[in-house]
Amino acid sequence: MFNCFKILSIIYWDPPREAFVIPYTDFAIYWYSIFFALGFLLAYFLFIREIQHFLSRSNQNYDKNQIKILSYKFTDKLAWYIFFGMIIGARLGHVIFYEFDYFAHHPLEIFLTRRGGLASHGGAIGVLIALFLFFKYAKKPFQIEWRKVLDLVTIQVALVGAFIRIGNFFNQEILGTESTLPWAVVFGHPQDPTATFPCHPVQLYEALFYLLVFICLFCLSHMTRYKLKNGFITGLFFVSIFTFRFFIEFLKMPQELHQDHFLQMGQLLSLPFIALGVYFLCSKEKYSSV
Repeated sequence: MFNCFKILSIIYWDPPREAFVIPYTDFAIYWYSIFFALGFLLAYFLFIREIQHFLSRSNQNYDKNQIKILSYKFTDKLAWYIFFGMIIGARLGHVIFYEFDYFAHHPLEIFLTRRGGLASHGGAIGVLIALFLFFKYAKKPFQIEWRKVLDLVTIQVALVGAFIRIGNFFNQEILGTESTLPWAVVFGHPQDPTATFPCHPVQLYEALFYLLVFICLFCLSHMTRYKLKNGFITGLFFVSIFTFRFFIEFLKMPQELHQDHFLQMGQLLSLPFIALGVYFLCSKEKYSSV
């Protein structure tokens, strides 16, 4: 049962991490996993629609049946690259950037992802590497410019990010700093057992912002599709998402085991992505006709 109520204008939040247990097994399905899968699945079908739209407006003369088949073939193959790139990158990002000393002495625990420990910056790096490998080695059923695909992917990544942060809220992790605001949250069983105070629900702040970015980029890509250069959406994504990430980190509890610098690790890791976004915005590239 969920335990969520307000005490003196403070919200108390204590949901179970497990949504349910698979019958006849002891294997629990976590709410985090459900939200992650739901976001990824929704993004998958939205991406198929975008590819179908691309093919219908291209000069490659496909009929409706061909467009449907080709869009599924392309998306299915790309989805596997992105899925494994995101998971592997997020896990290694957490290991390298946040708990390297611990995992250096416990290397086998790197594979125990169900205990938690995924870093969004590492996931972003993993997705970029996966896209590079996809365009270098995967056989594609039609021609499409890689920056165009990157634009379509980043729109969906914003949506997936919103669902992941809701999952973090259910997991009672990535906690905010202490707050006296009316919507401050007291977590019943936070990942950090010392965090017994009302804190900013930074997970929901991020989820709402990522959802807003998704809506804005999605609408922009459709309203002015033939006026945007390939890579422009990607640039907006990186600049908006990681600029927000830089400043929201001031409202988060430190996630590093040993922080020996003024900025948190999440802020330091956001800077290269902001620079990459500026590069995409300023680079000279042909304008998309679809």
